[in-house]
Amino acid sequence: MTLCCVYGCSSYSGKNVQFFSFPRKDKHHGTFKKWVSFCKRKNFVPSSGTRICSKHFRTEDMNQSDLLRKQLMPNENIRIRLNVDAVPTVRFDDEKITPKTVRRQLLRTSTPKKVKLQPSTSTNIICMNNCQEQNSEEYLINSNVENKNDKGIQCDMDNETNTDATESFDFPSDISSTDDESETTYGEDEEQLDYLSAKTHSLEKVDSNASYIVFWDCLSELFIHCRQCSSKIISKTYFTQGALLSITTVCNKGHKLQWSSQKKIGRRPQGNILIGSALMLSGVLFTQMTAFCQSLNLSFFSRPVYDNIIKYYTGRVICEVWDDHRKKNLELLKNSDIWLSGDGQFDSPGFCAKYCTYSIMDLHTSKIIDFKLVQKGMFQGDLERKACELLLENLTKEENMKI
Repeated sequence: MTLCCVYGCSSYSGKNVQFFSFPRKDKHHGTFKKWVSFCKRKNFVPSSGTRICSKHFRTEDMNQSDLLRKQLMPNENIRIRLNVDAVPTVRFDDEKITPKTVRRQLLRTSTPKKVKLQPSTSTNIICMNNCQEQNSEEYLINSNVENKNDKGIQCDMDNETNTDATESFDFPSDISSTDDESETTYGEDEEQLDYLSAKTHSLEKVDSNASYIVFWDCLSELFIHCRQCSSKIISKTYFTQGALLSITTVCNKGHKLQWSSQKKIGRRPQGNILIGSALMLSGVLFTQMTAFCQSLNLSFFSRPVYDNIIKYYTGRVICEVWDDHRKKNLELLKNSDIWLSGDGQFDSPGFCAKYCTYSIMDLHTSKIIDFKLVQKGMFQGDLERKACELLLENLTKEENMKI
């Protein structure tokens, strides 16, 4: 965390301010002495990481070109530079917090002290067995802990008390803050708190379309006893189809049951179709997704399966939605004069472009009316101009539109 070294200033990184390093002493000796004198610290020698925040500089001290770029592009991360002879001159007399107090508070907030928790029997979370046959899980929580940070979790599986099954979590000693501008993000600690709060939720609140990544070590625990008669399973076989996992079990009494991680649409798993559609619509490359799954050791389908999903499922749905969208727009614009604007996009820059996609938009509704894809070799001359002519000809002659 970057802190401002000026005496009495409480600015730090994350408060929507920018920090500037000290000028070099060998090149700008006079300016360097003015910076050090402005900090008002006894025997102060700035290091390479010492910074002064932008609150102590005037607008005239900053590069005007950078300020103009910041105004024109507010969403971009523009680095504002200082002029060569800029010197900090702005002070705030109403600040009464000393730097030591500020630094002590910020350091305690940014790097909270972690407390290792001891096993406690005062907080019990009892997981009911036979969860697959019940509509919801029941969690019985009895908390009588004096310290809010000391939370022990003890799970009783299959009505057998297991005193070793305890989990300990590290919590920050002080998370609350009264200053809205000094909010600090807590990555790991927030995840741990969210995990504890999520365990108390009932299954009625779980989305029926939600998906989760389940590890085999955790999943295999569900196939120790038969789901029909609770007898011991003597045989387990499984097979995978892309992201689908199917397990067939046989128990002592001869019951043969099959469990699948996904439903099927015909012969194709529903999850594979959804994953392929999500890849196409999100713009993630198949090679990137394959590398991700290999790093995670996650079962995934091959490239031919992905192409078939796009061809027979995702592509067809997109075409049907587009046709319906196009028909509705044309019906609304048929009986009135319309104003159109168009633009073409090539698959690559320069003369090596092979395809051109030309789209036209209605200026009043800002909706895409139609588009045309042309390929080099189909026509001579400018592909963009030819695509525009074909679109206008189709709208005026076939659709009888007044443009």
